[in-house]
Amino acid sequence: PNIAPYGSLFRTADGHDLLLAVGTDRQFAHLCTVLGLDGLPDDPRFATNAARVVHRDALGALLRDAILPYKRDALLAALHDRHVPAGAVLALPDVFDGPDAHTRVLRHDGLAAVRHVAFTMDGVIPRSLSPPPAYAADTVAVLQERLGLTPERIAQHRAAGALDVGHVP
Repeated sequence: PNIAPYGSLFRTADGHDLLLAVGTDRQFAHLCTVLGLDGLPDDPRFATNAARVVHRDALGALLRDAILPYKRDALLAALHDRHVPAGAVLALPDVFDGPDAHTRVLRHDGLAAVRHVAFTMDGVIPRSLSPPPAYAADTVAVLQERLGLTPERIAQHRAAGALDVGHVP
């Protein structure tokens, strides 16, 4: 609530949504340049972030109208060229069908999981992550190492239905 426009969703001409995360006056000026709203940064209602926050609704309406004629991908490319933080809002199928989906998905033993770091920063690719363990896969190890239970005691608990150790070979 103390930055505007930040976290705001806007619909584009092709029916997609994009999100703006404009945190500085310079980024706001670049946003306005891309959208052809060159006079907006000089308007006292929008000249500073504090003023934009006070006039958030009016700003949102102006940006909504200015963004609506653009196609999402073209607008995002123009915003990124000007270093304006913005991103596409994607449905899950779009996430997994995207060109860099292979960097987002980990596959292991027929299972797929989404990595928690799915982007590069300053050209640094995130380290390789391993998928999470299967349900209860580490139960026996935890019971033995942390609680000092013997395999016999664990078997007794399992037989009594007191614990689920998942798949145990």
